Amino acid sequence: MVYKKEATLWAGKIGTPEKYVKEAIKNKEDLVLSHNGERMKVLYKDINRSITGYSLKYFKDRYSGGNYRLAYFTWKPPTEEEKLIAFSKQSL
Repeated sequence: MVYKKEATLWAGKIGTPEKYVKEAIKNKEDLVLSHNGERMKVLYKDINRSITGYSLKYFKDRYSGGNYRLAYFTWKPPTEEEKLIAFSKQSL
């Protein structure tokens, strides 16, 4: 799994640098986004379909010096009920 912690939600969407999305697709792994202690998993098979858009602006990567844009996903972490159901399935 590819994990990425994000600080900002905007209009119900969470943006993450496109390089993490590409890494998850390349490695055929799920993408896990976190914000304020909540986590949302985007399954590998659903990543492309779950992207709601890209930023129009490119940003400068402070580590590699390259440019990137943000890929946006609708922020929908699992509810408490969904977490309990998943936990009960694991313990069976």
